[in-house]
Amino acid sequence: MAVAIATLLNGISYGMVLFLIASGLSLTLGLMGIVNLAHGVVFVLGGFAGLFVARATESFLLAILAGALASGVAGLIIERGFLRYLYKQTLPQVLVTFGFIYIITNLMLWICGPQPRSAFVPSYFAGTVVIAGVSFPLHRFAIIGIGVVICALLWWLQEKTRIGAIVRAGMDNAEMVGGLGINLTPSI
Repeated sequence: MAVAIATLLNGISYGMVLFLIASGLSLTLGLMGIVNLAHGVVFVLGGFAGLFVARATESFLLAILAGALASGVAGLIIERGFLRYLYKQTLPQVLVTFGFIYIITNLMLWICGPQPRSAFVPSYFAGTVVIAGVSFPLHRFAIIGIGVVICALLWWLQEKTRIGAIVRAGMDNAEMVGGLGINLTPSI
C-alpha cells in the first residue's frame, strides 16, 4: 500500500510539471498558431537560469523571476527574430524550432556541462509529510499546489474575463475579431 501511495503522489507531482509545460505549449499553439517544438528546451533553459540564481543568492523568489525572465527572453528572441516571418507556414516553423532545440541544448551543455544537477529546495519546502506511513517531500506538495492554482487561474482568465472571451473568439475567427476593432497581432 505504501508503494502505491508514493507512486500516486509522485505521479500527480510529475503530472503537474507536465501540465505547466503543456499549458504554455497549448497557449502558444492555440493563440499564435505556432508549432513551437523548442518549447520544452526553453522551459529547461529557464530552469537552469533559476537554479543558477537560486544557488548564487539563496533566494527562491529571485530564482523564479530569473527563470521566467530567461525563458521569456529566449521565447521573444525566437518569435521576434524568426517565427514572426513564418506565420501559417507549419513546416518552416517545425524546422526552425527544431534547430533551436539543438542550439539551446548545446549551449546549455557547453555552459553548464553534462553532469546532472540536483534541484534547489528552499528551506521552507525542505521538510517531509508522512501520509499512511509514507514520507513524501513537502516541495512536491508545493508543486501540486502551484499547478492547481495555475490551472484555476488559467481557467478563470479564459472563461470569466473579457480578455479570455477575446482570446477564444480570436482563436475561432480572427478575421471577425479584427473586424470588431480588436487587434490580435502583437505590437512589441
